[in-house]
Amino acid sequence: MWTRSHRDSLGRDGYAVLSGLVPDRLLKAARNVICSFVSADLDRPETWYSHEPLVWSVVPVHHAQALWDVRQWPALHDTFAEIWETEKLWVTMDRGIFKVPESTAHPDHVDESVMHWDLELRAARATTYQGCFS
Repeated sequence: MWTRSHRDSLGRDGYAVLSGLVPDRLLKAARNVICSFVSADLDRPETWYSHEPLVWSVVPVHHAQALWDVRQWPALHDTFAEIWETEKLWVTMDRGIFKVPESTAHPDHVDESVMHWDLELRAARATTYQGCFS
């Protein structure tokens, strides 16, 4: 759960890492939706490049129920409510991402957006926060 240490990290570093916030079964379901869309099996690296290259690695599964299940998980809501200091939150329709390791065997799958910054990480009060899982 969200702690003073997380708040300090967010303020100091611009991000905080929380483990175990969302149950593995929900994260696995979300991963499966993304992998299914691109026909990838995470246990078989040779399948990671079988899809057409994705712009910014975006997988258009915005409304997949598995993603909504994660977005609406009470502990996740509670964490963002702590960050924003209000329970009146909007749930966004963010996307799935599938980033593959760069490979000379698959030059079309080079993703120039390996790292991206939506805003200055050390801003006193960011305007946007995002959650991710791997």
